[in-house]
Order: sequence, then structure tokens, then C-alpha cells
Amino acid sequence: MRAIELGAHDQELTEAIRKLRLVVVVVYGMLANAPCGGIDPGKLVFENKRIENFWLTTWLQPASLVQRVRTSDRVQKLMSEGVIKTSVRRRIKLKEVTEALLDYQAEMGRGKVLIMPAAT
Repeated sequence: MRAIELGAHDQELTEAIRKLRLVVVVVYGMLANAPCGGIDPGKLVFENKRIENFWLTTWLQPASLVQRVRTSDRVQKLMSEGVIKTSVRRRIKLKEVTEALLDYQAEMGRGKVLIMPAAT
């Protein structure tokens, strides 16, 4: 499994769909606000490939508290082991939060902005 940002990597996505026998593309975010372009419908129909969506809010609604805690623990473990990761683009001081929020809104798909209250 490999996460890629759609829009900026349409050619990479198209190439993966073309080369691999079974491909499931899971669209799980819209931070880039870009369409999933360059996908050949014939590949989806005739080669057993598909596109699915995942929205955490929808998944959480029927999940019990125990399921949520277990999933959170598992994700945190995978992150601590480096199996999954998120990119951090910037760390800011609390006094920079207004400017940083505007910056984040403009560049959401390029990484997290962490607020570090104790940062100097």
C-alpha cells in the first residue's frame, strides 16, 4: 500500500493501475482538492480494478468506544514503528497561530502544521 496525493501524481496513479494485476485505489482525503484524473475506465471495468472511498467520520459513527480505542492504539503503534507516517511541514509558536492557520488553509495537502505552545 502506498499513499499518494492525487492531482499532483495522476501519472503515477495511472501507471500503477496499468501495471498491477489488482489495484484498489482508496480515496481517503481531499486536502489537495484535486480530481482523480487520468484513470482509464476500461482498466476498472475489465481488469478487476476499483476505486473506493474512506471517510473517517462515516467509519466512526457505528464504531463502539472499544473499537475506537483499539484502532487509535493500533494506529499510534504503527506510527511509532514508522510503518505509517504523516508529514509535518511546520512547527509554530502559539503566538503565530493566526498566520499559521491561514497558511495551512492555503497549503493543506503539503503537511501538518503543529502548534508548539512551549516552543521558543
